[in-house]
Amino acid sequence: MSLKEAIKLKARVFDRQLDEPMDCMEYYITCEILLEVLECVRYLHELNPPVIHRDLKPDNILIANDIINGRFVKLCDLGLITIQEKLSQTNTAGVGTPCFMAPEVIFGRKYNTKADIYSIGATIERLFDIDINESRDKYISSDWSNKYNKLFDITISATKTLYAERPTCDQIIEQYNEWAIDSTVVTNDVEFNEKLQQIKHKEWKLQLTPNYWIKSIDKFYVFNDYLGFNMMFVTTDDRVYGLGANVNGSLGLGHNQWVSEPQEIIELSNKKCIKFINGSEFIVCLTRDNCVYSCGNDRYGQLGQGSEDNNYKKPMIIQINDNNDLISDVSCGSYHTLVLTDNNEVYGLGRNDFGQIGSRDTTCESITKPEKIKFNENYCIKSVHCFSNSSFALTSDGQVFSWGENSSNQLGLKSNNLMICRPQLICNLLGITSIQSGAGNTYFSSDYNNKVYICGEYYNENNVIDIQMTPKLLENSLINEMFLKEIERLTKITAQYLVNNNTFWLYDNCIYISMDYCIMSLKEAIKLKAQVFDRQSTDEPMNCMEYYITCEILLEVLECVRYLHELNPPVIHRDLKPDNILIAHVIRNGRFVKLCDLGLITVHEMVSQSHTKGVGTPKYMAPEVRFGRKYDTKADVYSISFIIEQLFDTDVNDSRDKYISHEWSDKYCKLLNVIKHTMQPVYDDRPTCSQIIEQYNEWAIDSTVVTNDIEFNEKLQQIKHKEWKLRIENMDSEPELWAYPLTEQQSTGAEHLAT
Repeated sequence: MSLKEAIKLKARVFDRQLDEPMDCMEYYITCEILLEVLECVRYLHELNPPVIHRDLKPDNILIANDIINGRFVKLCDLGLITIQEKLSQTNTAGVGTPCFMAPEVIFGRKYNTKADIYSIGATIERLFDIDINESRDKYISSDWSNKYNKLFDITISATKTLYAERPTCDQIIEQYNEWAIDSTVVTNDVEFNEKLQQIKHKEWKLQLTPNYWIKSIDKFYVFNDYLGFNMMFVTTDDRVYGLGANVNGSLGLGHNQWVSEPQEIIELSNKKCIKFINGSEFIVCLTRDNCVYSCGNDRYGQLGQGSEDNNYKKPMIIQINDNNDLISDVSCGSYHTLVLTDNNEVYGLGRNDFGQIGSRDTTCESITKPEKIKFNENYCIKSVHCFSNSSFALTSDGQVFSWGENSSNQLGLKSNNLMICRPQLICNLLGITSIQSGAGNTYFSSDYNNKVYICGEYYNENNVIDIQMTPKLLENSLINEMFLKEIERLTKITAQYLVNNNTFWLYDNCIYISMDYCIMSLKEAIKLKAQVFDRQSTDEPMNCMEYYITCEILLEVLECVRYLHELNPPVIHRDLKPDNILIAHVIRNGRFVKLCDLGLITVHEMVSQSHTKGVGTPKYMAPEVRFGRKYDTKADVYSISFIIEQLFDTDVNDSRDKYISHEWSDKYCKLLNVIKHTMQPVYDDRPTCSQIIEQYNEWAIDSTVVTNDIEFNEKLQQIKHKEWKLRIENMDSEPELWAYPLTEQQSTGAEHLAT
């Protein structure tokens, strides 16, 4: 198996909940696995010349069943390895798996074997269930809490953004006795052998089951009941299995006990099952041979097994009529079943307290044997649909019949009756291809013209519950109601630090947004900057004027982000990058830098709060966001660190000698320290925007240094002229006013549209 599979199994093998500490034996075994992983990677790194794996992750670490040469851990997937011939050399950017990729690899900078160490740090977190942003108190009452604390420190060191600060594999191995439990602590336990046998048995049982089933599953069906989820699946050799909550025997196993491991449903095996449909506590199965089997609870006779009781019924074939007609479609409501035969006849059985069976003129408690439902012979029924206590039949030309419960006008009929006992044709519906009903309303959709109709209860444009008796066409404005509300919300977020969405309007099925005009993004400015100031390469230091202007840009970026973070409650941008920082042509309120693309912002209402995983752009994403852990405004600060690097053409992993001969070399060193601290893997160790701004005089040049230059005005005019000339040369096309049809933007955020 892979280490990824082992990690999934490990907690279950040792009967541990994910928030609980490991027991002595699990911790010891996990340390031994880590030791062997480190030895594998050390082997590559100590070759001559050293080799970088570049895709270390639990998927690429395999565990052998038989111990060979005293080892059971091996590395695989060596397709991305590269030889490191120099101490620090340029290698391919973005190689590996993003979650385990070192920052220097993501950004395409020089990197070495320490890139693998970063991946090991991320692997240790998963192996030991560590979150470096959480407390270390998990093992505070354990005899080996000091060992865990040492391992915690190693994990932080291994995931440092500066590769020079990461340890080597050899250094971590040398500290083995400080973070690992000695084997005698485990083996001296009087119950050691008994525990070991129990673990081996449970491991074998857990290991065998998932691997076998996953490889052999052909199709599966998942449904839930009030106690939990259930699953039925068919294997490639046509065996049918079930597992889950099994309330009232819904899995058809003949009992109502929870099923934690797959049990074969003998009566359905080798029957060529192609479709499962569930009601409340019962299942109906359609086979390739057009037969229908039913099982589970038969309280209202919905199984068609000729009785109504609460026994836990095993699967039996439903005989529709004396002709043994074959079944082409089947559907289930809460406690009733509809079947469609291959000669287009519809039969119903089960609960009928709302007339949902549709075969009689009056309601009754239940119908235990299939009864034929009458339709006008001019209509050919194509499919049947049950929802709770309502029923629908779709004709070959896309017309719809409905009957059953109508308490919220969900049947789409011109009737206020609470129940309809016989199928009635819904007027003015044609070309319908699918029906969905529930929560008091029904949607009818057509694949031919992409139209959607609604009847029953729904929220109108004033966010008030309304009742629609007959199907109403959903106009684009209604379909995009949430989309428009999002734009409206964004137009209300106004500040000098943000690109403001001033207003929006609809015209000719298009949406237009009036926004602040900005002349370029910071990304474009960074591309132009070196050319404007005649700087030949990133290795060449900036002159006084460029460094000063760059510091001013950074200051305004920090002020923009600080504005979001100091709102009450604080707001996290979650996608800070040079593309989303715009520069205005006209300075207003003494400012020219603004943030845009607010489509991913989120409110941070609690000190420790979970947010969506993996939001933003991978290059600029903080580790806690990438790994789906709790995060706060410091996630934005991590993004700022890489913006600073690009803005100043610097790499914190390189030497600080770039400005050694300049008067402001100490300012540059302070800036490197700021970058270093904003990149810390533990978010509590990162500064806030306010703290960085407070240190402004330590990392920025004073304006007088620039303005006191006797050639200042002449240089400034030259720069302005060159900037204008380069901008014109780099302009792809004239600015345009874009309008987007609503129908093409339903799943797109408002800010994406605005941008």
